Amino acid sequence: MRNELEQLTRGRRLSERVVALLGPMLSGGREPDLEGLAAQLKMPSWTLRRKLAEEGVGFRELLNDTRRDLALAYIRDTELSFGEIAYLLGFTSAEAFTRAFKRWSDVTPGAYRRTLAD
Repeated sequence: MRNELEQLTRGRRLSERVVALLGPMLSGGREPDLEGLAAQLKMPSWTLRRKLAEEGVGFRELLNDTRRDLALAYIRDTELSFGEIAYLLGFTSAEAFTRAFKRWSDVTPGAYRRTLAD
């Protein structure tokens, strides 16, 4: 499994490698941190931060973008409750997830799911 992940991430921009790692890290129901991600990439956290900055992105931005993309997919493709989605994305509560989703899309998760059903 580890070798497969290394093969998939070799030769890509660091930001793409980070996004590829963030999805599985989120599925544990906790928020990934820069230090844990840097350890998986076998580099110091300050190096990871600097290299991402060289690509014009930050860790927090990539984390939020990954959460947003996964949230849209979970709402579109599953019948999971918003509490379950919040847990899967590492939010502390469904309310925190709802606030973030509204910030990303200008609508609540429920309103978004209803527009998909129409």
